Amino acid sequence: MITRRDFLKVSGVAAAAAALTACGGSSSTASSAAASAAAADGQTYTIGICQLACKKVGEKNTSDTLQNMVFGGYNKRVEHPRTEYDWLTRDEEIVDAYIAHPSCGFTATTGLLRDMLTGIRFIEQKQNLAKMDKNLPVLFIAGEDDPVGNYGKGVRKAAEEFQKAGMKDVTCNLFPKGRHEILNETNRREVIDFTADWLKKKLK
Repeated sequence: MITRRDFLKVSGVAAAAAALTACGGSSSTASSAAASAAAADGQTYTIGICQLACKKVGEKNTSDTLQNMVFGGYNKRVEHPRTEYDWLTRDEEIVDAYIAHPSCGFTATTGLLRDMLTGIRFIEQKQNLAKMDKNLPVLFIAGEDDPVGNYGKGVRKAAEEFQKAGMKDVTCNLFPKGRHEILNETNRREVIDFTADWLKKKLK
């Protein structure tokens, strides 16, 4: 369990808000604190919370609070969600298959979440982006309704950062109404055809 004293060890007001909620603090107080930290480095405080959870429960164990913090809001823009995984795709058969599969839908360990977010931060660093082959064609594709990509904002930002790093050939395409698994979406044929056409042009 994360205590009130624990959150003081993690920098950032939003981290404090997350910890307040985790230990049963007022949700309105937590929301207010999070709102005032909107301009803060979200990645840093989330990694901080992950590190804290690793110390509290062990990196090979899980934390429902942390899992909910990372994934809990993904369904919020889905109208009348049928399951907690509707954010994956509009194809109900795919969602049902995901839920039924024993290797899907598990709660990630605190160590896995920490390492995933730390790895993302590493590859986003400007000195690492600068090491890329500037002539390598890059394609960003995502669904406009994918919460993981912040509904297109994160994907566009990533493409812009690649261009700022000197990449000469960057393409970014967002598919309207597409959710997270665009290759399992109801318009998957459109996504596949677009990607195949892009590859044909680049492999000439």
